[in-house]
This record gives sequence, C-alpha cells and structure tokens, in this order.
Amino acid sequence: MDQTLNALARAAYADSAARVDTESAENEAAAAEAFLAVARRCANDVLGEASEVLPWRYTPWAESAEGTEEAVAALAPGRAHSFALHYTCTEDSVVFALAATCVGCGCRTLTPVISLQHLGQLLEEADAQDEQHQADERPDDPGPLASVDALRSAAEHVAGFLQRMVARHPEAGLSVEFASAYGHHTGGRSGSLRLAARSADAVIEIAQSQGDAFAVTEQIEDRGPHVSRWVTAAYSTDDIELQVSGYSYLSDEDAATWRASQPQGAEGTDGGES
Repeated sequence: MDQTLNALARAAYADSAARVDTESAENEAAAAEAFLAVARRCANDVLGEASEVLPWRYTPWAESAEGTEEAVAALAPGRAHSFALHYTCTEDSVVFALAATCVGCGCRTLTPVISLQHLGQLLEEADAQDEQHQADERPDDPGPLASVDALRSAAEHVAGFLQRMVARHPEAGLSVEFASAYGHHTGGRSGSLRLAARSADAVIEIAQSQGDAFAVTEQIEDRGPHVSRWVTAAYSTDDIELQVSGYSYLSDEDAATWRASQPQGAEGTDGGES
C-alpha cells in the first residue's frame, strides 16, 4: 500500500509540474510575442514601412543584462561590422538603437536611431570608419616584393601605351627602337619608349595631334649623297617617357639650296624647336 501511495503521489506531482511548465511556457511565449509587437510598432514609428521586413528576435530576461528586456533584429553586415537594431526596455527607459559590433575585436557601440535617414547615416559612418581603420593599419613599408609587382605593372603600362600609340597613328609606320620598364622599391613604376616613324612628317603629325604635349626638335644633316631632315618629338609624364623620331630626304633641289646656304665645311645644322 505504501508503495502504491508513493507512486500515486509522485505521479500527481509530475502531472502538476507538467501543467505548471506548460502554462509557464505559454505565458512566456505570449509575453515575448507581446513585447515583439511593441518593438515592431516602435520600429515602424521610427523607420516607417521599411521596418516591416525586420526579423525580430526576443531576448528573455535571463539572457539580457540585469533588469533589461530586449528584442533584436539583425541587419545586413557592413565591411567590418555586424549591425543589428535593438529595442531595449529597462525599469527607467526605452531605447531603439543601432548596435555596431566590430568583427575583428568584438567591441560594440550602441547609438539611438531617430529616423530611417539617421540609420543610413550611422551605417555610412561605420563603413567610413572601417576604411580609415584599414588605411591606418596598412604598413608604410611596401614589402620586399613591391618592386617586382611595380615592374610587372610598369611593363603592362608601357605595352598598353605602345599599343594605343600604334592604333592611333597607323599611317606613321611606328616601330620600337627601345623599350624599358622600371619597378621601384617604393612600389612606384616608370617606363620609357623610343619609337621610329617612317618619315619626318609623320613625327610632326603625331606631335600636332597631341597639341602642346610634345617638345619637337628638327635637324638637317648632310651625310653622303643625301641631305636628311630629322625630327624628334619628346613626351613625358610622371610614369612614362616617349620619344618618336623620323627622317626624310630633301629633294635634290632643296638639298642643293640648303648646301649652298651653309658655311664651307658645315655638315649639319639644328633647326631648333617647332
């Protein structure tokens, strides 16, 4: 009889405890849903209809800071932060705020949000801070392979520049006499090109197509049976130096006129810049 009574008592207690647990769980679920409803209304008041897509999650009292009840809605992450909206209730206040948590160090800032525009501003400012932080962390020393990377970049730059020159001036008959590329230990690059054109006039046309970018020099040379007119156009930027040269023979009549105008024994004269 005693064992039967014990079993009945234990069963009665278990049934009562189960009902209490069920009722408690139901009450907690109802309270959580009521709190989430308040959080959604607050979000709608601050952010408008855009807030309707927020995935709110209730944080029970036991998991929140002491004396705090909270609902959290995660937002899309930024460059180096995770973002979430917090609706937090304490005994003394209610706060609707953006929590920005640094992915690297885990530190978190909580900033009250007053409008959809203000939320956008806070997100942009956080991304800007991330960019500045990354810039501050970049080492001043470019590293031992910086010159190799710069050399590769310089070679591609020189090759691309040459291809554009040939494409822009197909009639000039450009050919490469010399090409070089340099990679500097600081990570900078530079290069040079020395090109030959099919004639002096072709060099002039290239220079004129670029306005005042080229410095042009002309020279007349008398070597052997022909008198030659040499034209050189030079162009320089921060990372490339270009020189284009070409020559043409003067006609017999022009050559004779030029020779007659030269002092005895003179082999050439510099025509100066044009």
